[in-house]
Amino acid sequence: FREAAKYGFAPALANFGKCYYDGMGVSESKIQGMRYFEMAADKGNHLAMHHLGDIHHEGAIVKKNDSLAYSYYSKAAAGGYAQSQRMIGRFHEKGIFVSPDRDEALKWYTLAAKQNDAEALYKVGMHQVEQDSINGLSKRKLRKSPAIDYMRKAARYGSKEAQRFIVKCFAEGKYLKKSRKRSFMWMKSIAELGDEDALMYVAYCHEKGRGTDMNHPLAYRLYKQLAEKG
Repeated sequence: FREAAKYGFAPALANFGKCYYDGMGVSESKIQGMRYFEMAADKGNHLAMHHLGDIHHEGAIVKKNDSLAYSYYSKAAAGGYAQSQRMIGRFHEKGIFVSPDRDEALKWYTLAAKQNDAEALYKVGMHQVEQDSINGLSKRKLRKSPAIDYMRKAARYGSKEAQRFIVKCFAEGKYLKKSRKRSFMWMKSIAELGDEDALMYVAYCHEKGRGTDMNHPLAYRLYKQLAEKG
């Protein structure tokens, strides 16, 4: 990256900036990282633009400036950068810098979802859930709703919210055929990623034999593990 960055190669500048920003292979310097992001963004690099959007939106190392953040995100989003498309969607959904506009938010979330952005997939899925509720769909029709397809895909790409939605669907028999066993297995997979609330639920299932075999010694060990974490 260093050699390529010397010659002004935009992707190398952006990656070198990330190395400095996160302290990967060099001493961490967020200001230096930001400078490299700026050089890369000036050359049209969308990754760098997105990082600059984050920096100005979060306001950790510079004064928070959502106007500038929106500008950077917009440029990267227009170039097809999924994470920036999702952030533009979030700005419109939450009314950050711009007036709240759910239709505009959905448009940008949908663009990001087409590139398998997990959070955007979840947002589009939740929009469909809301529409299903408004339309009063029966359980039979809910199982054919696009909502569950979005949620499955979002879960597969790492959205914890979508994973929890699927847990709830299996537990309640909504959108999916009721199955305590599958509900338990999904929650177990979330717990294995370090989610303490999910681990508490897994311990409870082992204690009560809910969706899995009753196993009091294992439930005790899991409760003890959680208690030791405070």
